[in-house]
Amino acid sequence: MAPSAPPGRPVQRASWQWKPPCSPTVGYAACSQPRITSEAQLNFLFLLTAGPRSESVHTVAALVRAAGQAGHHAEVFLAGDGVAHAATLAGAVPVTLCDADLRWRQTDLVEVPGVRRGSLRDLAIRCRDADRILVFR
Repeated sequence: MAPSAPPGRPVQRASWQWKPPCSPTVGYAACSQPRITSEAQLNFLFLLTAGPRSESVHTVAALVRAAGQAGHHAEVFLAGDGVAHAATLAGAVPVTLCDADLRWRQTDLVEVPGVRRGSLRDLAIRCRDADRILVFR
């Protein structure tokens, strides 16, 4: 049914037209690039509980680098068997590890520069402040 207007007034038509983000003239390669629409910065929290036999630490390190290059803030919290990766991630990003898990899993408690010891309370605070939480177990 066509829109109707009051008697004596012309029908108002929409002046905009929707254009898809990808069109044959633009090409799909240009559309696959991330588009930054604002200067918003996200806070990422990476929770790593995977042990030393896991490849997750390399994935977390790559994602942390990518987030930093994109201008976002990233933090890593190590819990469970993930405390074994403290030396690998130290210095690249703020790293906090669960002190109780460290004491349970390691008899030789060595201080790693750039790594802060914390608790699950610290994890809760970081979860509250994070915009996105990624868990690797």
